[in-house]
Amino acid sequence: MRIPFTVFAAATLLTLSAVGPAHAADQPTDVRLKFGWSDLPKNSARDVVQHGRFTLVNEGQKVVDGVILQFRTTRGMELTQRFSNCEYSTTPEDVAKVQPYHGKVLCFVPGTYEPGAAYDVVPKVDVVGRDVAYKDWLRTEAHADTPATRAQLRGQSSGVKGTGPELKLEKLPQGRPVPNLNSDDEFLYPNTADLSVKGTEVEGAAGARAQAAVEFRNLGPAWVSELWRFRNIAYVDIDFPQGVKVLKAPKGCVAADPDTTALDAPMLRPGVDYRCPTGSFVLENQKTTYPFELQLGPRAGTAKGAVYVGSPYMSYDTKLSNNRSDIVVKTKSHGSTTGGSGSGGTTSGTSTSGTSGSSGTSGSAGTSGTSGSSGSSSAGTAAAGGSTTTGGTTTGSSTTSGSGQGGSLASTGSSIALVGAGALALLAAGAGVRRAVRRR
Repeated sequence: MRIPFTVFAAATLLTLSAVGPAHAADQPTDVRLKFGWSDLPKNSARDVVQHGRFTLVNEGQKVVDGVILQFRTTRGMELTQRFSNCEYSTTPEDVAKVQPYHGKVLCFVPGTYEPGAAYDVVPKVDVVGRDVAYKDWLRTEAHADTPATRAQLRGQSSGVKGTGPELKLEKLPQGRPVPNLNSDDEFLYPNTADLSVKGTEVEGAAGARAQAAVEFRNLGPAWVSELWRFRNIAYVDIDFPQGVKVLKAPKGCVAADPDTTALDAPMLRPGVDYRCPTGSFVLENQKTTYPFELQLGPRAGTAKGAVYVGSPYMSYDTKLSNNRSDIVVKTKSHGSTTGGSGSGGTTSGTSTSGTSGSSGTSGSAGTSGTSGSSGSSSAGTAAAGGSTTTGGTTTGSSTTSGSGQGGSLASTGSSIALVGAGALALLAAGAGVRRAVRRR
């Protein structure tokens, strides 16, 4: 069953709404404050400080006494100054992997702000791309300063107060034109990210059950986000050896079927049994483990499968040798009735996932490395708006996917996990795909 685009789009928009700064509950309806920048370049080298002109405009009909200026940045961007009337906080690591905004700055500026008047921030605000920057986002807002608004914008933590000079707002002379302001936009920093997979080795008696876990990891240096394009970063494809049955699969991983292939995904390679979407952003140090419960085949011997990671949009990944890794299953005719997962497989071969490709063209997902996707982002599979779509629990930067009933000889399902800032919102999209008989 193809998951319609509207489901993925709704999931992403819900996530964005949840992680974005909320309007304070007591904000007067007749207060209209616009706050943004006018001269920050959208493309910049990392570690190069950009001095941005930020402007506040009172577009309402009411005088505002005191304002709160809010700056939100994703993981790769940072405001470098530490103004004494501003509070600085970052998202804890256990939350960072499920919501994209990383930095929050709240500045409390006293004064009287007249209707129709514009005010420049003094001094200019310095913005820089960090080592992990690639595609990052800056968002700004202004609110009338009230105790309730402060409490809501601070959330559970008030942040650390700056020790530098005070941030001020200076009124523009009457008649001076107000620049066009941007308050929500993406910034591009040239960088690379090394996505990799690691297979496993399983050994057990013929017909025995065995545990097998494959691993996806971003080795950095950049974090990668496609959240605002409604598509996954990549897909992990698993091809188990012939004769092996999947008894339980991780949540979020679906039995491979050409009819379920999303337009943002590479075409399925021959033999692939399961496809696991990585989510619409991954951190620079993220590791996700996909555990499977298998039943080994009836014949003794050693057989090989493989795990792959790929996407039509992985032009940032210049190291392709670790986009594939072996899955080795050693079946014995005598011995223990239970199997077990052994050491991780050896990464080998070249990437078959393709690189960025040309959007809108179809192609092969074979060893040539060209994208097998149409390149369009107008559709998607069941994918989370966060960094993981497996619905598993995470410790630090590591994620272990949960398990669900399913397999190459059974039904399987998928779920969508959506997490807002400080809260979890779940959007489930059933994707049951029946595979009554294994491909072999």
